[in-house]
This record gives sequence, structure tokens and C-alpha cells, in this order.
Amino acid sequence: GEAEAFICRIAPSEDDAALLYADLSRAAYCDLDRTRLTLSLSDCFGEIFTRCEVIEYDPRAPENLRPMLAANARLDRVEFPVLAQPKHDGIRCMIVPGLGPVTRSLHPIPNDHIRAALADAPEFADGELVTYTDGRPDPLNVVDSKVMSKDGAPEFMLHVFDHMAPEIASEPYQARMATLADHPAMRRVDTAEIASLAALEAFEARHVGEGWEGIILRAPAAPYKRGRSRVAEGGLLKVKRWRDDEATIVGVVEQMRAATAAERDALGYAKRSKSKSCKVPAGTLGALRVVWRGLEFGLSAGMSRAVRAAMWADRDAIIGRRVTFKFRNLGANGAPVGAAFRSLRSDI
Repeated sequence: GEAEAFICRIAPSEDDAALLYADLSRAAYCDLDRTRLTLSLSDCFGEIFTRCEVIEYDPRAPENLRPMLAANARLDRVEFPVLAQPKHDGIRCMIVPGLGPVTRSLHPIPNDHIRAALADAPEFADGELVTYTDGRPDPLNVVDSKVMSKDGAPEFMLHVFDHMAPEIASEPYQARMATLADHPAMRRVDTAEIASLAALEAFEARHVGEGWEGIILRAPAAPYKRGRSRVAEGGLLKVKRWRDDEATIVGVVEQMRAATAAERDALGYAKRSKSKSCKVPAGTLGALRVVWRGLEFGLSAGMSRAVRAAMWADRDAIIGRRVTFKFRNLGANGAPVGAAFRSLRSDI
């Protein structure tokens, strides 16, 4: 058939199916205008996907499934009053009609337990998936591992911070959220109205002190924008003293440990020889060698013993993978200062 957009299932075999999200309308526009055009499935994919079965058509899909992404805030350009929220450190998740919970790139959330729990969640809820251990939020690399694993029943919560339904996208923030139904596996992100820069700085200091990643700012009247927000618009701004980026793993370095027994110094503190001749391999990861913007450097801080052991066991397979890291600023040579590991990037 012909349609503006398709969501297709490619099934090489009955027990091996993958989802393909094909936005035919964007291929058809060709930068001419936004007039609706139609193409047949074969026109776009030829003979490669002749066995595609169209399982759902939603004319809103091509233009209205792109999530709003945060821009870095400039506090000197914030217009008050502004809405402020704590920034959760997790996996972006949207509830899409016909697809259920998906990542920001429209791939289904892999974990079966999470998908089942959110199967009847309100459509177009937009938020952050956070997993927990003994009631405490997991670090990002653990969240990623739990959410991206098919098996397991992790304790989790979808912290909802927006309602992205197309028909209300132009409404002010509070009006959008007022139309969103509640759900046992969802929690609305706390929101405060801030009237001054001093109050904003106090809000940020309090939440960072409590262990939050940072804070989010929203202009109360700003609509839900498809794609990256802009500072001038104020629709979605993040305030983080740390900056995030991604690098490519090009090598691994084994951790070394002292082979000699500890001695005591004049003050009674334990000390070991720092000579390389007294070091032996520890059988775990010491550091990743990564390339970022053409620069190669070591990345070691921020890894738990479990993460180091897991990556060392899988050291050949992680070469070429993308890794998320955080840093404070750039040094004189352009390299990141205070770089610390956050997580291995998942393919989806």
C-alpha cells in the first residue's frame, strides 16, 4: 500500500523478528516544502525488505515522535520566573502508541519486565527510566545494564517530566502535564517555580548536594519542541557543572598492584614501594584508552571494581565501543580535565 509513514516488522524467521521504523515522509519531502507526499514501500526499500509486513500506520509518527532534547543553560540569559526540576540520571523513555516504551531513538526498551509494567502506561508520557538497588538509585552504568538486558526484574520507576502528545504540544508546560494520567510505574518529576537568580542558585546547590546530576529549567509557556531546544526558547535547559560527551575505546590497560608487603612509615601509616619492578598484573581493568575529538587519553576514574572486572573480561569485544564520560573543562592542550567514566553506550 501507500502511506505517509510506516512502522514495519521485518521477520527473517518466525522466532527472529526486528522492528524497523521507516519515516517515508522525510525521504519524500526532498527539502521542497512540507506538502504531504506518498511513496510505496517498494519505492523506498526495493527488493531488500519485500517481506515487510505493515503492522501499524500513524500519520503523526514521522513528525511527532522526536523527543525534545535539552540545551546547556546560560544563567545570564534565563528569564524569570522559570520552572526548575531535579535532573535524573537514567535512560530516556517515551510511551509511543502501538510501540509501548521506547528509547529516544525509537527502539523498544529491551527489558521484558519493564516493558510489561509499562504496557498500559499513558500514551506520549516522556521521562527517564531509573533503576534502584535496595531503594537507592543506581549509577548510570548500572541503569543501562539493567534496562538494556532482556532478562531480570529490576526495581525501577519512570520519572515523567513531560507529555508529548501532538495535539497538546503547543500548550504551556503545566497544561500539558495536567492532561497526563497517573500510573503505578510512573512518578511525576517535582517542579518548582523560581523567581530569581539567587533562588535558582540555591535550588541547584541544594539538589547537587543531595546527589542529583544537576537541574532542568523550563520556560513556563514554552511548547514541546521536536528536537534540540535553544537557549533563547528556554523550553528545556540543563544546568550541570560537569559536561558529558562520548569517546571511542581504542585500547585497555591492565591494573597493576604492588607485589611487596606493606611497611610502616615514620608516622605509622602503611606504605608500599612505588617502583615498577615491584608491580604485578592485577587481572582487572586499570584504564581505558579512548579517542575524543582526535585526542587520545586514559579514562580510569569513576569505575567500580565490578565494572572494571566485567570490562576486563570482555576487553577484546569493547574495542571500538562508545563510552560516555564526564569532565569539568578543557585543559591547555584541549584534553578534558577531570575526565571520569559514566557508562558504556548501548547500541540502541
